[in-house]
Amino acid sequence: MEEKKQSSAGIIICLVIMALLAGAWVVIFVIGTGPARKFDKMNEKALMCINNRDYEGAVDEYREMLKIAPGNDRALSGLNRAYAMWADYLESDGEPELAAEVLEEEVDYLAELNETVDSKRISRMIQEVEQNANDILADDTQKPDPFAQPTPDPGDPTQQRPADDPTVLLGAAYDYMGKGDYSGMLQVDGSTQADELVAQMKQRGQDVFIFGDDYSGEKDFTGQAVGLYIIPDGYYFYYGDYTDGERSGFGTSYWKNGDGTYEMYQGYWDNDAPNGTGTITNRDDYNNTTTMVSGTFLDGHQDGDMSIDVVDAWGKISHGEYKATDGDAPEIKVSGSDPVFDSYVDYGYIPYVQLDDGTVQYYPADTERLGALGYRRR
Repeated sequence: MEEKKQSSAGIIICLVIMALLAGAWVVIFVIGTGPARKFDKMNEKALMCINNRDYEGAVDEYREMLKIAPGNDRALSGLNRAYAMWADYLESDGEPELAAEVLEEEVDYLAELNETVDSKRISRMIQEVEQNANDILADDTQKPDPFAQPTPDPGDPTQQRPADDPTVLLGAAYDYMGKGDYSGMLQVDGSTQADELVAQMKQRGQDVFIFGDDYSGEKDFTGQAVGLYIIPDGYYFYYGDYTDGERSGFGTSYWKNGDGTYEMYQGYWDNDAPNGTGTITNRDDYNNTTTMVSGTFLDGHQDGDMSIDVVDAWGKISHGEYKATDGDAPEIKVSGSDPVFDSYVDYGYIPYVQLDDGTVQYYPADTERLGALGYRRR
């Protein structure tokens, strides 16, 4: 009888060991299949959808990504961008009601997601999307053209703005960037009004002008506003959160760098500089190409694990990954057999060269660092 007990115990132990080994194999299998790569593939498909103006398809992909990783910054930013571009497309096509419905759908989804994630960022996104939906439904005939000279009305002091009042220009930027209409911003950035305001600021020795609801000035503003910033290479716009006159929270910097082309940094800011996760987007509307660099930023410079996606006019996506340290990135590993670039190219201020072994290397100039606009130079 005793031998039978030992035999039974041995069988049980063997079964337990086999179960544990099977479980370990399952874990190894799951890890080995590369869930992170699957996540990247979904992101690539979403980018392709956006490039082909299939915004609904992009939304579906980002939602699937958020099922895998609720609260993921890249998926949230992509989802918000896809919804905004979808709504903007519908509004420009004369369908403001449908555009508002799209944004209301986003609000409902984000509210449901926030019950699981409980994120301050998602709560802020909900407020912004709700405001954008309300703006779309507002009667456009009641909204003055920010570039038009108003008819003087003695009973309305806001109609007494002089022709060179900076709030005319900055009000337009506030309107466009608040709606996520970055193609529309091409009319503001580089305009005669912008050049004139920059010239006035330089004469006064002023390198920043902040404009928000009931505020216009240089400093000590807390809330959401748009700002115009002068740098050695020119100037750029910012829209987002401020604390005591410094950019702090979530925001977007914008710079027109050619006819139909612009660059943005969208992400987190602290101490008046990009700090945290974010994405640099170079968009060429003329050639229908988009480059996106995502990762972490430290005092405006890339610092940590970064990824780069290039979407060309035919929907082809090239994907690369690299690690940056204070704006330096010695090597980019390219997925697949095709390199990100065929030869030396300076694309979006990120120079690369293809090596014989298929890798791509970055060669920084002495005074340059990889980073957001205004934070590349030391």
